[in-house]
Amino acid sequence: MAGLCEGGNEPLGSLKAMRLSGYSSTEHHVKIFLAAGFEEACQYRYWNLNTRELAFREYLEDLSSAPRDSVIIMGMCAHNPTGYDPTHDQWTQIADVMEERQLFPFFDASLMGLSSGDIDADCWPVRYFAERGFELFCAQSFAKTFGLYDERPGNLTVVLSNEDAVIATKSQFAVIVREMYATPPSHGVRIVATVLNNPVLFEDWKDNVRSMAHRLTDCRHGLKARFVRLNTPGQWDHIAVGRGMYISTGLKRKYLISNFQGNS
Repeated sequence: MAGLCEGGNEPLGSLKAMRLSGYSSTEHHVKIFLAAGFEEACQYRYWNLNTRELAFREYLEDLSSAPRDSVIIMGMCAHNPTGYDPTHDQWTQIADVMEERQLFPFFDASLMGLSSGDIDADCWPVRYFAERGFELFCAQSFAKTFGLYDERPGNLTVVLSNEDAVIATKSQFAVIVREMYATPPSHGVRIVATVLNNPVLFEDWKDNVRSMAHRLTDCRHGLKARFVRLNTPGQWDHIAVGRGMYISTGLKRKYLISNFQGNS
């Protein structure tokens, strides 16, 4: 995903500002974006630590105050690290603000299918933005959904509103990629391509992703149940409500360390 972000950010470096989600791998991304020529890398508010839910009002406020032409990184689904995603209605409001402010969407699609179990349902935000006429980037990784962590296969999708710009855009990316890595290993990509282009294997893969998503949901409900059974101070509904691999528990660092040491 880092390589996709770096490749996508190089041509965007001439834009004025960069705004990142406060609950993404911001430190890593900040360095990449600043190295690509961005004047600033900011965080927008996403998670309410007190109520343990999406801080949607603050999210929209920060988008509304972002400089025009800012690039906005957004998790497509199964948000890292909270597990909370905007609803369809909230995505519509986000798109309204971004359209008004002329902000550029850059989607992180590394967990497709691991939120709802349905890859089409999880892709809805990107497709919705494209249908509304947004130009956008979407960095998609198959490392998690194919279990290829050591290969990191993926792609960068570029949506353009002007068909005449396709050839020039491809040319620019060819130059950027040549300077970055020229010819990367193809083993993981060939595995993904084989599966996605074979109807039988593709259906098997979707079933596997669906099973994993259901397994993650079971784990979330199980974790909540254990917190409740142990009379752990706090409210834990958000663990079961969220989706995917990531959870922002709300547990205090001091509490975790003291209990870990006490049980060692």
